[in-house]
Amino acid sequence: MSGDLDLPIHDDREAEWDGDATASRVLEWATREDGEVDAARLGKAFL
Repeated sequence: MSGDLDLPIHDDREAEWDGDATASRVLEWATREDGEVDAARLGKAFL
């Protein structure tokens, strides 16, 4: 298994899942200031 089980989840557990929006937020979170994607950080979001 890979990934980080301690990453935050949505505060509203009743919110409808939006996979495209989630993927966008994860990619934004894993992108460094120089525009390069941090592969190790990105990998934490996927189990």
